[in-house]
Amino acid sequence: MIQPPVMRVSSQMEWKGPLALITGVSKGVVMFDLYLKGGIWMHPILLASIVAVTLILERGWYFFRLSGSPYSLFDHLKDHLARGDIKGARSAAEQIPGPIGAVLKEGLSAPEEEIEIIQESMSIRGEEMIRSANRGIPALALIASIATMLGLLGTVVGMVETFQQVAEMKESVSPALLASGIWTALITTVGGLLVAIPTLIAHHYLKSRVSHLRFQLEHYGSELLLLLKKYRFQEIKEKERVREAVIGLTTPNGR
Repeated sequence: MIQPPVMRVSSQMEWKGPLALITGVSKGVVMFDLYLKGGIWMHPILLASIVAVTLILERGWYFFRLSGSPYSLFDHLKDHLARGDIKGARSAAEQIPGPIGAVLKEGLSAPEEEIEIIQESMSIRGEEMIRSANRGIPALALIASIATMLGLLGTVVGMVETFQQVAEMKESVSPALLASGIWTALITTVGGLLVAIPTLIAHHYLKSRVSHLRFQLEHYGSELLLLLKKYRFQEIKEKERVREAVIGLTTPNGR
């Protein structure tokens, strides 16, 4: 009888297919038993899954709070700027939550500055917001890779130990017992993939949310700059109109 070190398995256990391993149903075997049979390599895989779940929940909550649409609030800001009410536009920007509101407030913090300076200030603020939104997301891709590699490493080590035992056996080896040792070694691969696949899906989803946020920041930032340019153009026209009116009052008719 072969008893592979670290990963012992009963010779009476039957293989019920991948579904049995995932659900933990194989003659009453529960997931915890499969976890123990996976050996020491299952511990870092479990740790990786805990870290991944923590990051996914934290980033998911962050983007959930940003799920509201800023369109209506931005329309109020546009109305204030159309009337030349910078103070009201700034108050409207403060009501917009999240990174979009922060970038718009930055653009309206010093509206008398040159447009290029305002644009650069908004760009810097936007990059800070993107970096904050992206926090922890690259780690998910790393966790997915590490979980997969740990699973494969555990399987390779388990199979090496199993075949080493086979090589040291002097009597004939039962194929069923050899197969039971091999499938036990494969548990770590399954465990690693069960962690890596959902983590990778969450990583791509969160990256798409960051990309969408970047688009929104660029879109609303560009709209604000356009509105500021229109506001300044109207301001210049108003000054010209006042100037012409003053000149008309101070200059005799026909001269």
